[in-house]
Amino acid sequence: MRSVRNVLRMNFVDQRKTRNIADLTGIPYSTVYDNITIAKAKGLTWPQIEAMSDEALEQALSSSSTQRPLPDWAYVEKELKRAGVTLQLLWQEHKEAHPDSYQYSRFCELYVAWAKKNDVYTPIPHKAGEELYVDYSGDKIPYICLETSALLEAEIFVAVLGASNRTYVEASRSQQLPCWVESNINAFEYNEGVTEMVIPDNLLSAITTPDRYEATANRTYQDFGEHYGTFIVPARSRKPKDKSKVEQGVLSTQQEVLAPLRNHTFFGLHAINEAIRPRLDQLNNRPFQKRLGSRESQYLEIEKPALKPLPATRYSYREWVVKLMVGQDHHVYIHEHSYSVPSQYARAETEAAIDINMVEILHKGQVIARHCRSFVKGGRTTVREHMPIKYQHYFDSYDQEKLLNKAKDVGPQMFKWADVVFNLKGRPPKTLCNSVLGALSLVKEFGNVRLEAICERALILNIHSYKALQSMLNNGADHLPLPIPGTTTSHLPQQHANVRGAEQFA
Repeated sequence: MRSVRNVLRMNFVDQRKTRNIADLTGIPYSTVYDNITIAKAKGLTWPQIEAMSDEALEQALSSSSTQRPLPDWAYVEKELKRAGVTLQLLWQEHKEAHPDSYQYSRFCELYVAWAKKNDVYTPIPHKAGEELYVDYSGDKIPYICLETSALLEAEIFVAVLGASNRTYVEASRSQQLPCWVESNINAFEYNEGVTEMVIPDNLLSAITTPDRYEATANRTYQDFGEHYGTFIVPARSRKPKDKSKVEQGVLSTQQEVLAPLRNHTFFGLHAINEAIRPRLDQLNNRPFQKRLGSRESQYLEIEKPALKPLPATRYSYREWVVKLMVGQDHHVYIHEHSYSVPSQYARAETEAAIDINMVEILHKGQVIARHCRSFVKGGRTTVREHMPIKYQHYFDSYDQEKLLNKAKDVGPQMFKWADVVFNLKGRPPKTLCNSVLGALSLVKEFGNVRLEAICERALILNIHSYKALQSMLNNGADHLPLPIPGTTTSHLPQQHANVRGAEQFA
């Protein structure tokens, strides 16, 4: 009331105009005007005003005979939670119904005063459908793992809607990124809709780079937000008021959900969540102490209609690995396994999106390679088309399947011979490929027909050497009658100067 008394002194004693008083004191013109008008309407003089206590002066200036019509402030608070509703809009509606009511600045002052008396810490409440606050409770619940019988502790995830305070709670295996994202998805599904923003604390699972003004969310968490059409807006570091909703939600969870379960023994996470759900329903349906309704009724009335619908498909978790440098061998190393990319991206910076089945490698936002995920430590997954052209030809030379296809193009006998060679035991695969490659090279000199004939003879005689095939072709063995299977008839000429008979060994 000190400022009001000063306003009245400047008017009654100093004879200053209303506008001049507003400019000098910084008090809105409408407020100055209202106080002076009421005082004069009451017939008060400056000596009377000066002699009054603050309480008496306040009562004199706010008596029912001179007080202008006021709105239902509880209604104003409730309407402010609706999307697009502002104090200015509510003042305009009230002014239309009551033309003699207060001007906008005084209207706002009166609302702020009412809000403070009703434990509303901010004059403008949270908008319906706008914010979901998420965090972990500091308290944990012990449980016995069904797989290992080990005693573990479950993390408690808490999510609170901004306007209705509807709370979601679940037990999670850890605070690691996969569990964090899964809990966020479950919160959306529990509320049957998506908010405009998700506001996490600066925990490591969600935020890569904490910052007061522009914190950087984890890439996987951003990917989750894009899928659901929501923005990830981290709370500022060391600014507890930014996340006061979830702080209060955590406190209510600890007192009304977790504390009653402190003496229970749980076997597995599922058992914990089954015990949490009925207590969570009680929390959300419990009436507010200082206003009408409950979390659940507020959710159904104002929050649920403002939520965006869930997407048609549930988010499939993908882990992002960023700043991956491609080696000179056009491979990137991801989780102890190497994957190829097209050779033109050698020494480029890439990133990878990984799920349980697939690895996608991206360069400047474009997918340049896809691989089935491998869990072989130290292994390599290489696609032929990713190699430089000269190396593609080299590796094709040692691809048994490709060599068999080439043999099939020559003819069925050549295919059978190559297949027999590849199934020989005790010889290195590369040596077997060399034998088939050599045999295929004979096509250029002798043609398909002769090579087919000599392969048929070689199959009967169990000949598996490329050089033997070449020698037989040079000596025209393909023109001789086929030997009878099981005989030892030689394919070499029997009458020759260098061939001695049995009599030479008698």
